[in-house]
Amino acid sequence: SVEDAEAMVNASKKAGKILMVDFHNRWNPPFVHVYNAIRNDEMGTLSLMYIRHSNTFYVPLQMLSWSDRSSVAWFLGSHSVDLARWLFQDEVKKVYSVSRSNILRGLGRTTPDFFVSTLEFKKGEVAIIENSWILPDSLPTLGDFKFELIGSKGTAYIDFTSNKCIEKYTKKASSPDILVAPIIYGKSTGFAIESIKHFIDCVYEKKTPIVTGEDGLANTRIICAIYESVEKGEPVYL
Repeated sequence: SVEDAEAMVNASKKAGKILMVDFHNRWNPPFVHVYNAIRNDEMGTLSLMYIRHSNTFYVPLQMLSWSDRSSVAWFLGSHSVDLARWLFQDEVKKVYSVSRSNILRGLGRTTPDFFVSTLEFKKGEVAIIENSWILPDSLPTLGDFKFELIGSKGTAYIDFTSNKCIEKYTKKASSPDILVAPIIYGKSTGFAIESIKHFIDCVYEKKTPIVTGEDGLANTRIICAIYESVEKGEPVYL
């Protein structure tokens, strides 16, 4: 809850400690490239962002034993929301979201099938975010991750689902992981590992992390507003 997140952040401040949240897409090379392009004014004034970040049935039905106690909004949506806040460098003022709970409930999981959310930011930008847990397991990857950003000077597209860097067709089609946490010479690498290394560096060097507890708190407020909007069927102001 927002209250729990606030209590955690406040407790860490009183103790003189700094929290870090593992929003690892801030280390994801394509997103870092877009972030730098924005900062270098290659994109111009930002207006619209679209994120589709979804998983196959395998994730809620087999990979996560605790999927009943969570949702795709928390599992994937939190990372999508952080991408929007980080790239826009702005805060959300209004949330409107819709969700349905039919397919997974029929398979014995009491967690929503999907969330489709519209986030309006204070400076006028809009992010449309789709998160679902009901894609077919026949996909060559664990899910579908697509991104689009529109600015006054340019547009950026990212597609992790069909990046075409490597595809393998044997008994089963697959697109091996080359970005998140690939194993190279017996060691895990990739942006998901780099975020953890960053945490270790911050502890060792006693420096402020890139993603702080305040970022986690802002993210929690937005996800909770998404739930509230779904329940009320109307926009929620933050």
